[in-house]
Amino acid sequence: MDQITTDVRMAEWTALIRQCQGRPEGQTAKQWLEENGVSAKQYYYWLRKVRQQVFEQKAVQLPTESCRMSSNLALIELPDDEKNTPTPMITIRTKKVSIEITGATEELAVKLIKAVRHAI
Repeated sequence: MDQITTDVRMAEWTALIRQCQGRPEGQTAKQWLEENGVSAKQYYYWLRKVRQQVFEQKAVQLPTESCRMSSNLALIELPDDEKNTPTPMITIRTKKVSIEITGATEELAVKLIKAVRHAI
């Protein structure tokens, strides 16, 4: 598949994924996919591709100093001495993934850590 075709499909699936994620409250993804004639297998394949592309665009290598290890996860606490950096800021890193969150609540951080652990 050439790059133009890939880019077009990525844009189409990104829009479709947004529509599914904006579905009415109480409606499951499975129900939405069935109603809209979308293959669940293709949806989740492209969801993974879209997430991977977003991650690659935003991935940043961070220093490994001041890390606390929990299983395969490393939580990096960044100093709050930069005035342009909103707080709190957390970064979750595994061997394959690095996720940076600005302005996250503790509840979101806990949910994200559980999701990353599940994905490993």
